[in-house]
Amino acid sequence: MDHPHEPSRRADPCRASGVPALAAAAVLWLSASAAAEEVTQLITGRVTIVNVPETAAPGTADLLLNLGVAVDAPVTLSFTVESTTPGQVIVDPYTTYVGAVVGYELSVGGYVAVLDPEALSGNSVQVGNDVVIPPKSDSYTVAALGDEPRTVLKGSGPFDVLVFNAVFADADGKTISNEAVVQDASRFTFGSGAVGGLNGTIAFALDLDGGGPVFDPTALARQGQLKAASKFGSSVLAAEARFAKAARTVDPQGDKLAAAIGKAEDKFGAQFVKAVEKALQKGGSAPLPASALDEVSTGLRAGFDTLADTLLAGVVVDDKDDRVLRGKLLSAAAKQLGAEFAAHAKHAKKPVLEKLEAKLASSRAALLKAAQKALDAAAAKGVAYGGPSPDELADAVSALVDEFVALTQG
Repeated sequence: MDHPHEPSRRADPCRASGVPALAAAAVLWLSASAAAEEVTQLITGRVTIVNVPETAAPGTADLLLNLGVAVDAPVTLSFTVESTTPGQVIVDPYTTYVGAVVGYELSVGGYVAVLDPEALSGNSVQVGNDVVIPPKSDSYTVAALGDEPRTVLKGSGPFDVLVFNAVFADADGKTISNEAVVQDASRFTFGSGAVGGLNGTIAFALDLDGGGPVFDPTALARQGQLKAASKFGSSVLAAEARFAKAARTVDPQGDKLAAAIGKAEDKFGAQFVKAVEKALQKGGSAPLPASALDEVSTGLRAGFDTLADTLLAGVVVDDKDDRVLRGKLLSAAAKQLGAEFAAHAKHAKKPVLEKLEAKLASSRAALLKAAQKALDAAAAKGVAYGGPSPDELADAVSALVDEFVALTQG
């Protein structure tokens, strides 16, 4: 259905051509190095031990197997360190940075462990440079208390904890030359770690050869592109909301709305390309390259248009109360869209799954509350509405966001 203020909309070319094909073009990978306030490193490995004690909760061993946790199963570990954390010598000659770990995520098959945000004081980074223990050696230890989106190892008691650690070392003291909190873990020659609690432990060996990429090379580009999408989507839907509420005489041909959306689209393009350039300058990479901008912009715009058209379908443009309802629904969608993109942007650079899920749940709850309030107010004034329910609207917004997040990941 045509927009009541814009007689004709551009067709939806992305839905016809298949925007996910963009992933096939995302083939740019460069060696990684970075320096930032928060630095994320990404390492792979293999499970070496799965230990489930006799005192574990019944069914724990079977649950781990069903999740794909077994000896030699692939491990993916990312951890984020705050580079400005002050250090102290607690045990000479090691320098310890208490609270330096601000995020981690360990995954083995369907099992996931993440940093416990309520126990940030229980984490640390310990650095040993040229430790005089024959032979002379360097070491880098990352330790933290964790949590599980699905309780497996931690236990279900109020005082049960999940302990995580990863240790990187060499045998010749040639890997690092200082005691800084951020060290390139890929430069070490040995790496191992474990995560465990009341119900058992998963130990793993890390893939290190003294020089592989460890900083997540895509984080900076993905973060910038998601921030750009957050601003783009919220601006477009906010403009749709503003003109949906207005009388027909305010913008009879839709020129003002088109201009507002065009301005937002131009800003998105500039921010999208800047994110890629910034990542490349810092030695990173972008699974969604600058050359994909036109297709990406068209796809996002088509998604926003479809959402707006759905909310405006059947509107009685001469009924102020009906227009106000549609505007409020569009405003709520704009806020959820912007908040979800922003949450994923933060997660790209600082992957703490629990925090991401909490922010997504919060943004969804805000839409549900605002949309229901608007519908109740409109119904009290006799407005007939046959569009998507608050839950359906929230689902549609999240689907738009998730599609673009997947594209940025290649």
